[in-house]
Order: sequence, then C-alpha cells, then structure tokens
Amino acid sequence: MVDISDPIVWSTVVQTIVLTLTLVIFIFTFRSQNQAIKEQAYGKVMDDYGSAMRMLVETPELYAFQQDLFNAS
Repeated sequence: MVDISDPIVWSTVVQTIVLTLTLVIFIFTFRSQNQAIKEQAYGKVMDDYGSAMRMLVETPELYAFQQDLFNAS
C-alpha cells in the first residue's frame, strides 16, 4: 500500500494539478482569442459595408449603374 506522505505520491498529485490548471488556462485563452477574432472580422465587414455605402452616396453614377443591374435581372 502506498503511503500518502510518500514524496512520489505528492509529486504526482502536484503534477496532475499543474497540468489541469494549465489546460484550463489554455482553454480560456483560446476562447478569448476566438472571440477577439470574431469581433475583428465583424468590425471589418461593417467597415467594408460602410465604405461601399459611402462610395455609392459619393458617386451617384455607381448607384444608377447598380440600379440598372438589379432591374436587368
């Protein structure tokens, strides 16, 4: 039978705890990175959409061309 005061048992328990905490930290880190990437992609899409709408407002001939394309289909 193994005694709980054995240094090998304590070493194994501590290593298991450290490994578990490391994995939990990695999981939270990857989740936050994934969320940041999603937010950045959403922001870029909204910026591109805003730029496209601004271009249509600033150049009316593009808006007329777009309307002609939609009416033709």
